[in-house]
Amino acid sequence: MVLFVIYGLWGAKLSDYLPVFWNDATGYWLWIRQFSHYGLGGGYNFPNELMMPAAFNHFGEGSPLYIYFYGMIGYLFGWLPHLPILVNFALIIISVYAFSRLMRLDTSQNLVLALVMAVSWPVMIFAATTSHESLNQAIAVVFAGILLRLRQAKRVNPAAAFLIALFAFFAGMLRLSWVILFLPLFYYLVPGSAIRKMLGSLLLSGILAIGIVLLTQLLVPPINNSIFSALGNERGLLFGLQLQFMAQIKKLVLLQRFVPGIAIIFLLIMLLVYSIRESLPLLRQKMRFDDLLKSQTFFDIYNVLALLLAGMTLYLADGFYRVFFAPLMVSAFMRIAEKEYGFVWRMAFFSILFAPVMLTGQGDWPGAKLNYTYRPPELIALQDALAERVTYDESTKNPWCNTILISLDFYDARLAGLRPGIGVSYIRSHPLPNVPIQSKYLFLHEKDYTELIEQNALQAELLAELPIGTLHRNLDSNCTP
Repeated sequence: MVLFVIYGLWGAKLSDYLPVFWNDATGYWLWIRQFSHYGLGGGYNFPNELMMPAAFNHFGEGSPLYIYFYGMIGYLFGWLPHLPILVNFALIIISVYAFSRLMRLDTSQNLVLALVMAVSWPVMIFAATTSHESLNQAIAVVFAGILLRLRQAKRVNPAAAFLIALFAFFAGMLRLSWVILFLPLFYYLVPGSAIRKMLGSLLLSGILAIGIVLLTQLLVPPINNSIFSALGNERGLLFGLQLQFMAQIKKLVLLQRFVPGIAIIFLLIMLLVYSIRESLPLLRQKMRFDDLLKSQTFFDIYNVLALLLAGMTLYLADGFYRVFFAPLMVSAFMRIAEKEYGFVWRMAFFSILFAPVMLTGQGDWPGAKLNYTYRPPELIALQDALAERVTYDESTKNPWCNTILISLDFYDARLAGLRPGIGVSYIRSHPLPNVPIQSKYLFLHEKDYTELIEQNALQAELLAELPIGTLHRNLDSNCTP
């Protein structure tokens, strides 16, 4: 379906991909390209030049594992501009096929699975972009298979238990929100009575979550993880919720736009209500406590409540629907495997109903089209100017000598003209730390450049006046010309 849209409707091809839209996608693309060429080498990619304790990591994303995973494929097999898209396709295909084989789905189940995937718009949207959402969606499919197998198993081989814990650790390092599923995962994994399972799952989940948080703090700059930012917000945990909730309601009421975030929350609440209604007969049957906790109904109630509670307080950034959708996939896939189609039919129906909202409401799908079909008029000239004047120094041992500091709104496809090893630090908030600027190159708005001169007594040499800003060499950096 995605290839039909790209080749048939947009009149483009995969190799045309260039992240013109969405500066996050541009950043991911540049970082994967850098890792594909230089591994852990090359310049730094941090907001406000803020380094983390683990200096070996040159990438300032909320988790660098995504860059390592995709970049290692490029490092081993060679870089292509559309490499991340190919990896996205492979992840979705392999995970869904493996789930179908592992759970021994029959033809009717596979057809339902195909229907759900076809109307899972976040899967379709982000498969065509340089985004880690496809990796998270593949992780959701794997979680569904593991949880079902553990629920059915009488005993778990210690080696298999270790591999499952390792997978959970990888998922949590990639996105902290996966920690939500650790409790049911370890509940199914720990043998013994229900009380022992509960205590064991709390202990193991806590240990693994603490380890993930501590390691993430070592690898990520202090202002570049949304969950840490929410926890450290002096206005309180619910500040982000207030802002985003009001923003969504404003679009709905004032602009009469039903947005993807509200559509996904509707699907989650629908699953919650459906599961609560399913739970009533189970409670009347006075089932064993362990059997109740292992039921699909109670898993879904926990999954939705934990996601809404944690997600709406710790991660309600713009576009949060893509983060909320992956855990919803876990429940949907588990229900398909157990031939419990009641919610699945409802999910498919409303997903089709919400198609115009999902594909236009946030702008991600029209933006994906721009990545294949649109090139700004000044793109080639600007890319050539950057490629000529920002050179990569193979001999330096100082990564800042292969780094350019930019104004944040310059973070788009125009930076694709940089050499693959040039890292991009960006001004995310003002004022910058009152310390010497370390990046060798500066590509800034006049306002940002003036602020640096006044605040840091910056000395710089003009290299070029470009249509959107000026390019300078930082004379205060400890780098050769």
